Parts: sequence; C-alpha cells; structure tokens
Amino acid sequence: MKTRVVHTKFWQDNFICSLNHKEKLLFLYLITNDRVNISGVYELPDKTIRNDVEMTEIELEKAKEKFHNNKKFVFFNGWIKIINLERYQNYTGEKNDVCRAKELEKAPPELQTDTLSIPYRYPTDSPSNKKSVIRNQKLVISNKKEVIELTELLFNLVCNNYPFVKKKEIVQANYDDIEKLNSLDGYSFDIIRAVIDWSQKDDFWKQNIRSTKKLREKFEQLLVKVSGKLNERKVVNFDN
Repeated sequence: MKTRVVHTKFWQDNFICSLNHKEKLLFLYLITNDRVNISGVYELPDKTIRNDVEMTEIELEKAKEKFHNNKKFVFFNGWIKIINLERYQNYTGEKNDVCRAKELEKAPPELQTDTLSIPYRYPTDSPSNKKSVIRNQKLVISNKKEVIELTELLFNLVCNNYPFVKKKEIVQANYDDIEKLNSLDGYSFDIIRAVIDWSQKDDFWKQNIRSTKKLREKFEQLLVKVSGKLNERKVVNFDN
C-alpha cells in the first residue's frame, strides 16, 4: 500500500486558502490518489476524478484551469503532472531515480520535461517550416469550403503550438466534426473560427483542444469562456 504524507502547513498555504471547499478537496486528491507515482506524472480520466470528488464537469474544468494557470498542475489529454513535486514528496537515491525514469517513459513526451511548468508562448504569426498536415486527397469531404478551411486551421495551429509532436493526417471524421458543429449544433462558421483561434492561444485550452473531436466535445464550455472577450474586441457578434 502506498502512503502520502501531507504537511500540516498545507491548510495555511495562501493558494489553498483561496480555494473553495471542492477545489481544496480536488487539490488534495490530485497529490494523494492511488495513481500518484514517484515521477508525479500519471494518467487519470476526468470521469474518475468527478466520481471520486463529486464535482460536475464544469466545476472540474474551472478548477483545472485555475490550477494550471497558477502553475500547480499540468493537465494534458487525460494525464496529470504535479508541478514542484518535491514540495509533496522528495524521494532521493539511485533506486528512486531509476524508478522515476521508468515512470516518465510511460508518459506523453510533452510531460517528460519541465517545459510545461511555465506558460507557453503564443505561436508566431509566421512560424518557420510551416507545413500543411493535409496529405490524403481522397477524402469525401463536405462541399462547404468553410468546413475544409476550419479543419485545416485547427490542425495547423496545433502543429504550430507543438512542432515537436508527430503530425497527424486529417481524416474524414475531422471534417465531419466541423460539419456537425455547423449543421447539427447550429454554430456559425464565424463563431467556430473565433473559438478555434482563441483556444489555440489560451495556455490552458490549447493543451486540451488538439483535435476536432475534442473541440466539438468542449465547444459549449469554450464558447462561454470566449464570447465576452470576443464581443469586447468586436471579432464576432455572439448575440446574432
């Protein structure tokens, strides 16, 4: 049985004191649950978290965003990285170093370094070596040019944000996701474009929105986040 020791000063920490009771429980859960390992990088689905700490999807997303922006955790495609792990556990020695390295080998490459402990820089307007990820020209895609443009837009922005990750090919399902956002969910192409642009500039969301499937799944939450800001900038009118 694994054990985790939590210092009594945990409850007097300024950040912890600023959290509501569910956020405090979540924070404690993320550093003490049975998936936590010696590397501080582990896989844990949102569904499991919600069930264990009894949070709604919106409550969890808000808390995750707060934790990320305050550099406490990184959340990446169902994986979690504890920032400043040594504050919560500090196992030293050769055997522990070997064990830590083995655990990190199982994690996504994006979480194997310290680069995610600081905010990402926004992608440049003219990235070098920019390449389209469109390779398969035999797809039966929508005849709406906007569907093609927006699908390519998301994929290229993701590639710009993560140039070290192997590029994925666009498949039929990707075009279908954008098509459904418009034809089934009722969002205009202007709104879809605005949400895509914003999601890939936000430090928290660009790590989590890396596919059209995830974009459609989280679109309503993204829309709530972005609508006020974009209206203020008059990028698109969300009231129409």
